[in-house]
Amino acid sequence: MNKTAHRARTFALLSTIPLALALTGCSVVDGFNPKEQSVSFDTAAEVTDRWKGDAAWLPADATAIEIRESTIDDTAVLLAASDAELDPELCAVVSRQSAPAYQVEGSPDPYKAGEVFACGTWTVMAAEDGWFGWNPNHPDEAQQSPTR
Repeated sequence: MNKTAHRARTFALLSTIPLALALTGCSVVDGFNPKEQSVSFDTAAEVTDRWKGDAAWLPADATAIEIRESTIDDTAVLLAASDAELDPELCAVVSRQSAPAYQVEGSPDPYKAGEVFACGTWTVMAAEDGWFGWNPNHPDEAQQSPTR
């Protein structure tokens, strides 16, 4: 094989790599960062039974739950559909002092929220169809939570 044919074949092979990556979507990106992962659950009961984290504030009617979390500590975000209000025994309205480390597709912009709910070490705000929360929150937010 001459040099020109070899170069053309190499170029053709290498040019398919970006296409292959684009077709596989976000799962490729997740695979490259071993310090974070995404998990999904259909119901709040599944979160309680199968997730290693703890989100006691999550309403029992929550569905379509998306979690993006660290694999090395308790840093996480959670987006869930829910028609329920947050439990006032677990959460209190406070001025927002923190922001999430991760985003989930469809989550609201936390920087637009002046007030949020402090639910233990979680900060939670209203989302379009439910709730968006992140952990950890600012210590001053956690201090104002009923479950501090």
